[in-house]
Amino acid sequence: MLFFSSTAQAEHAWHPSRIRVIAHGGHEISKHMRLEYRFIPSGNLIGELAPISYLGIKAEALRWLEIELEAGWAFKHNEPLISLTLNPHLNKLWGWIETDIQPQSQHGYWFLQTDYQVASWAHAGIEYESWGSYHGGSAWSHGAGPNFLLRFGTVGIDLAVHLRENSNEIKPEFFLRTHLFL
Repeated sequence: MLFFSSTAQAEHAWHPSRIRVIAHGGHEISKHMRLEYRFIPSGNLIGELAPISYLGIKAEALRWLEIELEAGWAFKHNEPLISLTLNPHLNKLWGWIETDIQPQSQHGYWFLQTDYQVASWAHAGIEYESWGSYHGGSAWSHGAGPNFLLRFGTVGIDLAVHLRENSNEIKPEFFLRTHLFL
């Protein structure tokens, strides 16, 4: 009996793992501007099918900063979304700052990541992710922790461990993102 109770406790020590696939693509418009698109088949491939698509313009505002404004579609809520992304980079240090809002439902998403390029194929850093609703009464989920990104040509693997607050429980979660660069 003791074995079963300790196993049950261990199962609940972590939030469920998440996995996401992100397809990235684009087309150069000019030396400092690109048409960009992203497709995410699901926010979490485990237990949810809710695709999100983005189409936008990425511009080099400064030598160390790209700004991207996107419009998209959130299939889960069947509504449009607006996204703003900032990509600062300085030598081997780079970041990704994204905020999304779905105006009809007022759902939002925030993601901040900063990484240091350890090798041409490996980055290590830290990230923060949050999602929820700007409507009063809907809780937000917040998570942060270290990440490790491996990049091999057109494929990237991003491993992260977040300490996540979700449904008033603070526990770690494992998160795997697979990036396909088309």
